[in-house]
Amino acid sequence: MRKIISVLFIIMLCLASTACTKRVFGVSEDHWNTLTPAQQTEVIRAYNVREKINAERRLAAQRQAAEEAEAQRILAEAEAERMQKHVDDIYSGEAGLYGDLLRVTIKEGKKSPGSLHHKFHAQSFLIADGEIKPVKLHKENQDSRRAVTLWVGYLEGNLDFGSDPNSPRSTHFKRLAYEPEWSRGKTYSRVSLGKKAPIETRNISVLVQVVPPPGQKYRR
Repeated sequence: MRKIISVLFIIMLCLASTACTKRVFGVSEDHWNTLTPAQQTEVIRAYNVREKINAERRLAAQRQAAEEAEAQRILAEAEAERMQKHVDDIYSGEAGLYGDLLRVTIKEGKKSPGSLHHKFHAQSFLIADGEIKPVKLHKENQDSRRAVTLWVGYLEGNLDFGSDPNSPRSTHFKRLAYEPEWSRGKTYSRVSLGKKAPIETRNISVLVQVVPPPGQKYRR
């Protein structure tokens, strides 16, 4: 065991010595001092060639990374525009299937015994497939500028509640999956959005109802 430790210690000393050795144009100073002027000139030339190649490689890598980032940005913008058009067409009635547009109402649920959180005014809003939007819940008897903000998203039959998706600390609170009962309107009572959600939203009532496309009737 002692022998192994001694060997490791020697290796570490060698590495430390190598790291601390002063180098001139890529070679140790001791070796540099043994070279003739012609040899030193050749070392300098080779060093400069290597440095130029490395710089060109770094520049090429940076250029490629920038091009890839730009391509990703263009794709993301195109997808965002496509999705926004999809949402706009649903609202206008030019596109969309039954169930692509919902009316959601959030209101105060039954408060638990001893609950200290404030009541808020009921909030009703429309949301289309592919849309994500902030919903402000204004507390009763308080400054109207003070509100709890929930982010609500609807995509492929999943109604999601969470915090700001653009924040690095974005948190998903709750998901309600599409149910046939949404056609008639379904109320989810005493919904808890989780411990990370604002305290005012931990025990609420959520009503979800399909808004049929123009010309279609509510399904039973």
